[in-house]
Amino acid sequence: MANRQTSARHLRELLVHRIASGQYTIGSQLPGTRELAVDVGANRNTVAKVYGELAREGLLQIVAGRGAFVVGRVDAGIGQEPIEQVTRLLDDAINRARLFGLAQADLVRLSEERIRAGYEDGTPRVSFVECNPYDARLASGELATQLGMPVRSLLYTDIPPSGPIETDIAATSFFHLAEVDRMLNGRGARVIGVNMLPDSDALLALARLKEGTRVGIVAANESGVERFSFLVRTYCRAEIRSLITPTDESLDELVPWTDVLVSSLSCALQVQAHAAGRQVIVIAFHVDPQSAQYLRSKILTTPAVG
Repeated sequence: MANRQTSARHLRELLVHRIASGQYTIGSQLPGTRELAVDVGANRNTVAKVYGELAREGLLQIVAGRGAFVVGRVDAGIGQEPIEQVTRLLDDAINRARLFGLAQADLVRLSEERIRAGYEDGTPRVSFVECNPYDARLASGELATQLGMPVRSLLYTDIPPSGPIETDIAATSFFHLAEVDRMLNGRGARVIGVNMLPDSDALLALARLKEGTRVGIVAANESGVERFSFLVRTYCRAEIRSLITPTDESLDELVPWTDVLVSSLSCALQVQAHAAGRQVIVIAFHVDPQSAQYLRSKILTTPAVG
C-alpha cells in the first residue's frame, strides 16, 4: 500500500473493520499517526483527522502525550460502511430521476429541500444520558451510527436542576432510567430506555477464570462496582475486592492481591498503567441493535420542539 495515498474514507473503513473484527480490541492502543501513515500509505494529517473523527463518535479515546486507544466496538454487520450504503441509495434515486425525465437542477433543488427537512426542520434532538463521559460517548456514537443521525452525549450531572433542556428525546440505559425520568419529568423531553449489553469478549474472559481467582474490580462509582460484581459472580466463582474512584496509590495497594483486574471503561487506562503484568478485563456496554430500532420508532413519532 506504500505506493499510493490512502484516502481518509478508506482509512476510516480500514480502522472500523479492524475494530469490528477484533484486531484492535477495547483498551488497546492504536499505532501512532506516523507509524500508521507509513503502514497504510496515508498522509500523517489524514491519520490524525480520522482518529479525531472516530474519537468524536465514541470508538476511540485520544490521550494527550500517549496516543489513541480503542474504547468502543462496532458489530461487523451493523453500520460498518454507512457511506457505501447511502451512496448506493443515492445512485438508485439518481437513476430513477433520470428515467422519469427530472432535470439535474430540479433534482439538486429537491435533494437540498429533503436534506433540510431531514437534518434541520423536523428531526427531534436526541441525547444519550449517562453518569460518565466514556460510556456516554460510546453509546451516543453507536446510536448515531445505527440511527444515521446526530446523537448528543449528555452527563446527568450537567443537566440543570430546572427549566427546559436542549433535547427532545433523552435516551438512557435501563440502569439509569428511573433516575433520568425523575430529573426530566415535566421538562419537555421524552425519556426512552435503551438496552445496553456487556461486551461479549469480556464475559467470555470472565467465564474462563478458574475458581478462586482473586479479582479486583475498579470503577468510577458505587453503581459500577455493583454491576461488575454481579457479572463476575454470574460467570465465575471468584474472590472479589473492589475499588471506587481509584487513585494511583489505592491501585498500587490493590494490584498485588489480585490475579485479574476488572475495570470500567472510564478507569481502563489508569488500571492498565498499574496492572503490573496482570490480566485486565475491560467491561464496556454496547447498544442492543433491537433497542436502537425501538428508539428509531419513537423518534419518528416525536416532534421536534426546537
